[in-house]
Amino acid sequence: MRNLFVILLLCPFVAFAQVGYRAHILVGSSDEEILSKVGAYLSNPTIPLEQRNVKTCSPNKLTTLAFGLESPTFSKSNVNVVFDVKIFKPDGSILFDVPNHTKARALIPSSQLAMGGDKMDLALEDSDLEGTYVIQVLAKDLISGRNAQTQEKITYNKNGASKSLTGASANTFKADQDFAIWMTTYYLHPKPELVQDSINYFSNSKIAFSNSHIPTCCFWAALFRKDSALMKKCFEYFDSNGNDRTRSLFVEILALTMTPESKQLTMEAKKKWFSNELPAVEKAISDMMIPSSPLEIRDQLRVGSRDEDCLWAEFFATGDQEIIKKFISVLHLAKDGHGMQLVVGAAAEWSLTSNAVQHEKVLAICKDELKSTQGITHDKLSAIIAKAMEERQKYWQTQKK
Repeated sequence: MRNLFVILLLCPFVAFAQVGYRAHILVGSSDEEILSKVGAYLSNPTIPLEQRNVKTCSPNKLTTLAFGLESPTFSKSNVNVVFDVKIFKPDGSILFDVPNHTKARALIPSSQLAMGGDKMDLALEDSDLEGTYVIQVLAKDLISGRNAQTQEKITYNKNGASKSLTGASANTFKADQDFAIWMTTYYLHPKPELVQDSINYFSNSKIAFSNSHIPTCCFWAALFRKDSALMKKCFEYFDSNGNDRTRSLFVEILALTMTPESKQLTMEAKKKWFSNELPAVEKAISDMMIPSSPLEIRDQLRVGSRDEDCLWAEFFATGDQEIIKKFISVLHLAKDGHGMQLVVGAAAEWSLTSNAVQHEKVLAICKDELKSTQGITHDKLSAIIAKAMEERQKYWQTQKK
């Protein structure tokens, strides 16, 4: 179908369901993004899927819709759900009305969520009406006879161009999961115009005080190593509009970027922003055990450090396949390593499997690298690929009947 680009925004959730049943509509710009949303939700169900109801879209960009039903009463061996889908134009007339659009006959592993096997690709053209399109889904459990209904709203703007870096809205990210999806799919759908907004959001969120703080800074640092002009624009923005919190965070990112340009900007920040506080920031960074060069992380993954998370953050920023190769290179340690090497190998095996399930490119790189591996590494990588393909199939393919 025609293409539609989606910028994630937030609105109040509207749902009508019988007790214990909840319908879901997922909206993204690709299958990959949809899969990431499901994976993030299953990892942290305290952040509801429904927090991303309103999308603003523009012509010639893809919108992918997926539908699910969640209930604690589901039996893993006995699921049979169908989804009726309607899409209404801004004037209230029907754009699509598709009874039994898709079926779900299996649960996603370790959850009570059944996702329809067929997704819907939606697009709007210049000839379509501007305004808010309403997507309604009625999820019907054919075994119990119970159902649930929910809706999404997509606002279509024919002139919806991306905002400039310095004019980006401070409200781009309405929830931590919006931020996480933007970050983990950046290598697929780079949106540098939102980098300044992302730093603003992160600096004021609870996740800034979590274990994800340094890996997230490594994500921005990887972007800045590839694009010094973007780094300079962000510096200029925070110079004019930043506060102590955002400026402190930005200096941390500069310290992790480790380029001549970032070092120069750090000196500028020291003079212009908070010269009395900067030594404390520099000491905090030195205590993070970050190596002198980001590439040194790839030479030796250190147990107890943040190296693995930092590597994945760099992959999300760049899509660099050398990072995946590094994880593959230490898989053998899960079997023939000694002491803490066993932990390194096991951690690499777990993170490769998890990300190969959620990221098609990771799976593709693993398949390509399998051709040149031998022995333990070949066996481990084969098992990872098989497991990832099985899990991805459970998400979508096995539910098609």
